[in-house]
Amino acid sequence: MNLLLAFALAAGLTTPVHPAPAAPRPENVPAGTTCYEGRDANGAYYAIAVPKKWNKNLDVHAHGGPDLDDPTPERTRDDLNRRAVMVKEGYAWAGSS
Repeated sequence: MNLLLAFALAAGLTTPVHPAPAAPRPENVPAGTTCYEGRDANGAYYAIAVPKKWNKNLDVHAHGGPDLDDPTPERTRDDLNRRAVMVKEGYAWAGSS
């Protein structure tokens, strides 16, 4: 069992990790905020914002229901722009389409 656990831990440590690419800051998001955007393997776009004075809390945004349109990076970026008040209050924000 210990050998299996050691192998699993070693495999996890050697798996490449790619950070999300940096993205432009939407207009309502405060200056000094680090923003990231990307797309996952299933086609969903995501946006992440971490304020300069982060209070170590994260606000995760989830849509209230299905959308019949194809996901777009603009939709997720618009969600961040509308909810920028959370980032202004020191919360990191993450959302996906």
